[in-house]
Parts: sequence; C-alpha cells; structure tokens
Amino acid sequence: MDGAVYVDGLSCLVECKHWQEPVDFSPIAKFKVRVERRPPAALGLLFSVNGFTEPALRESYAQPLRNVPLWDGRDVSLALRGGMRAALGAKWRKAVEEAQVDYELKAEDLR
Repeated sequence: MDGAVYVDGLSCLVECKHWQEPVDFSPIAKFKVRVERRPPAALGLLFSVNGFTEPALRESYAQPLRNVPLWDGRDVSLALRGGMRAALGAKWRKAVEEAQVDYELKAEDLR
C-alpha cells in the first residue's frame, strides 16, 4: 500500500503500479484483502499507468471488488488536468450506482 487520502468524506487507501505491462488480477486481489481489513467505509484506489489485463478486468467483475475502483493511465491524466476530486467523485458514483469498478473517466465527468 502506498498511502491514504481523505477527501470529501471518503477515506481512501492508495496503491500505485508503474509497470511496463498491464496489471493482472493478483495485485488487485491482494490490495482488496488489505482494504477489507479496514473499517467498512474504507475505499481502495488502485492506479496502474499501463492499465489492467482483460482477464483482470473480467475477474474484477466476477469478484466482489466494488470498493476498489481501478484507475488507468488515461484516467489519471484526465483527473490531473480536470480535477482529482471531481474524478474521484465520478469514479465512486459509477461504482455505487452501476457497479463499475473500471469506469473510464470522461471530460464531462470533471465539469
């Protein structure tokens, strides 16, 4: 785990991967276990510069990972330009309302 942030009432644990290849499911599962050891309101934010493998994304939907939104390099880039708070809010809303753990941010999410 790389740290924790507290913003807009959310308590978030952060894990960052700057690997040459997309992240497979194993690091996602390990991080989820760490998040689950915290109080139920804890949210995990998993950042991967090169995204996630297709099998990892499929497994993320098959497993109950709803409290660990996944961020790829495009999401991070957009959030840094448009506002990390708004980006986090959009990612969390999609996770809560539509069970999307890998929602791809759009510019209109940050307005």
